[in-house]
Amino acid sequence: MREWCASHGARIALFGAIMTTLGDFAQLWVVNAGRPDLNLIPPPPGLIIWGTLLGAIGIPLYGLGYCARAMQGSKQNAILIISGMAFSILGGIVHASTGVLIAYNIGGIAGGLPPLQGVLQSGPIVLTLWILAGLAFLVAGAAELRMAIYRHEYLFNPLVLTLLITASAFLLALPWCDFVGPAAVNLSHLIFFSRMLVAQHE
Repeated sequence: MREWCASHGARIALFGAIMTTLGDFAQLWVVNAGRPDLNLIPPPPGLIIWGTLLGAIGIPLYGLGYCARAMQGSKQNAILIISGMAFSILGGIVHASTGVLIAYNIGGIAGGLPPLQGVLQSGPIVLTLWILAGLAFLVAGAAELRMAIYRHEYLFNPLVLTLLITASAFLLALPWCDFVGPAAVNLSHLIFFSRMLVAQHE
């Protein structure tokens, strides 16, 4: 199992990140289309269902990528495995519950608000799930950061990438900033797992 995960974990996780990023953009299209200030074209009927399913299935696959990364060091990084698996499971639940809320209030998560503001007003259950997933991601990102040997590897850490992408989103005009910023976590994993896959073949 260990050898299989080390060989195929990054590839499967990358596939999950592609699925989830597409799911993120689908959810965000539905949310942002409910904001009259953005003047977006209406999303296709049923898009929220597909967007939610893509992320709910894709994010749990991140756990295999984190396991593969944990096995690349001189000794297995148990903290990275546990926190990475916790984040992947919680992240899938968060994506699914967010999709259910969007479908229930089809104009957006909370009355056509910007995505991140809508999450803050989405109620205690979903907000708690977001916090727990965020804490697991913070621990996983810190554990992965400690595995870096060269300084340039810091730039491919998913936590660092998320911060960089989020900061870059503020430089974008509407509506792009409200697509890139909320999708930063999954965009960062898209880059992170791609880099892992490339490194395996160097």
